[in-house]
Amino acid sequence: MDVRSSTQCAHRRGDLSRLTYCARFQMRCHPGSARVAPGRDDKRANFVYTFSMYYAAVYILASKRNGTLYVGVTRQLEARIWQHKEDVFAGFTRKYGVKMLVWYEMHDDINAAIHREKQIKRWRRAWKLELIEKSNWDWNDLYDDFFKALPQT
Repeated sequence: MDVRSSTQCAHRRGDLSRLTYCARFQMRCHPGSARVAPGRDDKRANFVYTFSMYYAAVYILASKRNGTLYVGVTRQLEARIWQHKEDVFAGFTRKYGVKMLVWYEMHDDINAAIHREKQIKRWRRAWKLELIEKSNWDWNDLYDDFFKALPQT
């Protein structure tokens, strides 16, 4: 399902602060989408596009500290977390309010990432909590911190 079919593009909402590219003109609109407008000199967009093409991420979302957990895998971490936060798709994360990115791990190979996701999904809850608290003992939302590091336009 295309993100644009279930939610209005930023340019139609008038939310120009979130507008990266316009989907109407076959360009990026939503964060982390796979297409970059040809001819645009946008360092951040090109970085996100390149980054998402060569890396896969395993991630854990939480509803709150020690709350409901969700383990997932994606090639486009920024776009996928944005979809969870904006409730783009109906499902587990929308139903239980799971929106905080509390842990992620980058992989060079999507198959390795899928294997790691399945491994973590089989873990006991206590092991998952321990994994999160090793790197994020405060249970901060890593989404904003992670994407502040990306080159800005």
